[in-house]
Amino acid sequence: TLRALYVQVVIDTFLCAVITVMIFTYWRFQSHDIMWTRALVVAATVMLYAVTIYLLWFVQYFLVQNFGEHVTFFETTHLAWFPVLDSITASLAQGYVAHRAWRLNHRNHLILGIAICFLAMSFGGAVWTKIRLDSFDSLREALYARRRPVIVWLSCVMLADIVITVGIGCGLLRSRTGWDHTDKIVNRLVRINLESQVPATLMAASFLVVFILKPQSLLNFVWQGIQSKFYLIGLLYTLNSRVSFEVRNISVFKPTMASRDLGGITVEVETETFEDRGESGLRSVPAPAENETIPLERLESVPYQRYGSSSSIPRRQDPGAQEVSAAAPTTPGGENPDVTLVGEYVYKQHDWD
Repeated sequence: TLRALYVQVVIDTFLCAVITVMIFTYWRFQSHDIMWTRALVVAATVMLYAVTIYLLWFVQYFLVQNFGEHVTFFETTHLAWFPVLDSITASLAQGYVAHRAWRLNHRNHLILGIAICFLAMSFGGAVWTKIRLDSFDSLREALYARRRPVIVWLSCVMLADIVITVGIGCGLLRSRTGWDHTDKIVNRLVRINLESQVPATLMAASFLVVFILKPQSLLNFVWQGIQSKFYLIGLLYTLNSRVSFEVRNISVFKPTMASRDLGGITVEVETETFEDRGESGLRSVPAPAENETIPLERLESVPYQRYGSSSSIPRRQDPGAQEVSAAAPTTPGGENPDVTLVGEYVYKQHDWD
């Protein structure tokens, strides 16, 4: 029914929007990629919008421009371009992935040769399909006559997908080193390879099965219109996945996640440093020699000597202080005039005269 044409336009437009976002992502983060990869993305972008615009024109040709004329649904001229556009788009995407498989397998020319052979046969089958469709005036006759070229076109592109996917997977699995971190990266690359290749392969296989079982079904219009989008999604998904593997240098002047406040308990530590300034406890003053005459200025600068603490905490008694205190004369009140109680400390002034 005509639902196939409407569904084809809706799905193709949605996938075109998704691929457009992926293209913007590529140019945002990988604008300095190597030249041939950027040229490949430009070519893929051109094919993306070329297929979408041609599909929109194809639908309006039936439903707007020739509305009410049922004869146009049996024309084969405009329908014959879809296999060629699809094959060109698939060859661009699969050519890049085949190059990756070649490098991952130590530049194995056998894998690259088989992949290129299948892609060339697929493109040849697409061109053959267009030629056969142009040779018929009615789509009903062409549906049964074009089975062989369509089978060559779809089966070869599916075999190319399988060879490339298996080649990349084997090359990655042989890259394992036994180190946990390296093996995790390899496993992730294998998963990315499957995620990018399997959808397009399943699409080609589904298209082939439906066409073999029901070549006259209008469901084939849906497959041939959106198949190229799956190859472009796989290509851009592979290119954009490289961003997550890049090691980025973070400037020490820029705040990172490690510099944020974790909300933990803050402990402040205060360190007190005590300096020993000699036997006097305050500053070091050279002791006078025996029978030495001390000037008055020096005598006035001699500090008090600390002997102990008067607190209730048990302390070691200084025997020298006790002897001096006992030998010194006392006042009528029983106090030693040379011993002064200052705060919690007992000081004795040296008497060297």
